[in-house]
Amino acid sequence: MSIKNFEKILNFDLEINNASISLFTEGVYIIFFADKTPIKICSFPWESFNGIFENEIVNYPHFNFIIASEQSTISPSDFLLKYSKSDFIQILGWENPDNVQINALPELNAVMLNKKISIPEKLNLYPYTAHEYLWLKFILKRKTDGVFIDVRPGISIIAIISQQKLLFYNLMQYNTPMDLLYYITSAINLTDTESLDLPLFISGAITADSLLLNKIEPFFKNINFLSVGDNFLEEYSHFFVSSYELCEL
Repeated sequence: MSIKNFEKILNFDLEINNASISLFTEGVYIIFFADKTPIKICSFPWESFNGIFENEIVNYPHFNFIIASEQSTISPSDFLLKYSKSDFIQILGWENPDNVQINALPELNAVMLNKKISIPEKLNLYPYTAHEYLWLKFILKRKTDGVFIDVRPGISIIAIISQQKLLFYNLMQYNTPMDLLYYITSAINLTDTESLDLPLFISGAITADSLLLNKIEPFFKNINFLSVGDNFLEEYSHFFVSSYELCEL
């Protein structure tokens, strides 16, 4: 998708919602502020948020944003039951179990774990744990079993769903296409599912002619690019705009 088309989608979304869109990149928040016509872009470290809130955000009557934390994950409930909270946090490699929140996601038969972060009291926020959950909820609406991967530069989310039940979820760092292929096949082996029979759904920073897809294709009979559909603006557009820009639809 061209930048021109992306801007068209962004502006269209702003016209509908009369609000802002926020995209997150590691360590920095990029916030699009909107009040019917003017749009302002502001980028700053999270640590300076309080000052920005007092001096910048307060000038705009409408704004939304997402808080995305690297230290958050989703786990099948059955897996968590095998361990105490402290042991499970240790498996994740996180410190201080008392600083970790666990929230049930009953429709996924899963739980979400995230490290607590300081949020300014003046903000009424959409739950900051929702980043991964929105992606999975979108997948559940498809009512399709399969392996789902969302590819970003150096990072990929991998989920396996069968009979509307989450079997596997993890965020993996990778350096080469073969690294990611290894993680995908390892996840399939862990869930005792048949790799060749499961469809693979792909979203994110990947195209049909990419080296990554070239390495994956021999291992799967059914590969699909995950589309958010024509009505993607109606729900969760704050999450899917970036994916819509990158996906081959």
